[in-house]
Amino acid sequence: MGRAVRYLSVSILPSREANSGHVARVCDSMVEAGWDVTLIAQGGPWRGIPGPHREGPDPGLRPYDLRHSFPVHRISLPPVRGLGTLLFGRRVATWLRQLPGVPDLLYARHPYSLFFARNMGIPMVLELHGLPSNPLERWVVGQLLKHPGYLFSVVISEALCADLMTAYPHLKRDEITVEHDGADARWAELPMPEGDPSGRVRVGYVGHLYRGRGVEVIAATAAELPDISFEIVGGTEADLARWRSQVTPPNLTFRGFVAPAEVPLALQRMDILLAPYQARVLVAGGRGETSRWMSPLKVFEYMASGRPMVVSDLPVLRECLEAGETALMVNPTDTSAWVKAIRQLAGDSALRRRLGTAARAMFLEHHTWDARTNRILHRVENALSSRS
Repeated sequence: MGRAVRYLSVSILPSREANSGHVARVCDSMVEAGWDVTLIAQGGPWRGIPGPHREGPDPGLRPYDLRHSFPVHRISLPPVRGLGTLLFGRRVATWLRQLPGVPDLLYARHPYSLFFARNMGIPMVLELHGLPSNPLERWVVGQLLKHPGYLFSVVISEALCADLMTAYPHLKRDEITVEHDGADARWAELPMPEGDPSGRVRVGYVGHLYRGRGVEVIAATAAELPDISFEIVGGTEADLARWRSQVTPPNLTFRGFVAPAEVPLALQRMDILLAPYQARVLVAGGRGETSRWMSPLKVFEYMASGRPMVVSDLPVLRECLEAGETALMVNPTDTSAWVKAIRQLAGDSALRRRLGTAARAMFLEHHTWDARTNRILHRVENALSSRS
């Protein structure tokens, strides 16, 4: 193995939340690039997650269909209201200090873990998917960004980069690298759909049903297009029960949750894919609003599938999509615009192929997990070399 990296995350594996899949696949790409990876993640009896890693493939990684296995060490999240994630970070640092040998890099999506480990003399990279959410976290991130061991930060959009520099005026642009999220390159090997035997066009959405994801837009659009089949894949039991209890058109089906490794098969059934993000998008549990900075995994999975997309016309999505070239982009709340775009694609198979092919080509060039990770690790190597 090459250099050793410890990836610090508060994610739970396996989990239905997108951040867990992100962490698992970035670690997989780091192993593919030749790095010796250990993932430190959340676990503990009150979360129903297995204990510390033992030899052999970790069962928490199986749902993600990864190419590689790697050690996963789980540390319980203390059940202290308001302080659990802070104390988790301290536990992570305590465990790191007990390890034999010193890794070459600490890579973290959890600022508190990095903060408590900051004086171990190990170079650090912090990945952020949003601005710090409270005064303590803002102070902690500020301390990390000024620490001698800090190499650079990774953020998921140009919008987040700009806001991070506003929040921390001392931060220089060359201390940040913008890397949108990605998807598995193997998903680009999916064949194009053969078509429904009935001849009906199939329109789909894959993802959570949280507020701001546009499920209400899909339902209203389906009602206007009774000759087209609509399918929604994903959602918690509570969200599914709520939506199924409402009056929805007969051509809209809620399929429920599928394991991450089964998502490509769900995409393969569809002719057109929807990403109707609204101006305010919530994450799991309604804990935060992400529309200004988001880089949705769904969009890159759609791109990999080679299916044409209709996507909300939001500034942050224009960072990785080109309207009319890789997707049709429409007003998030204008049902008539969604109806018009879907009807246009349904009636024009050549346009569907052109948009899907262009999106897949852009994905393969820029947005695979391996391409993303290799760019980050190349910058890490340069930074480490300049310090040696």
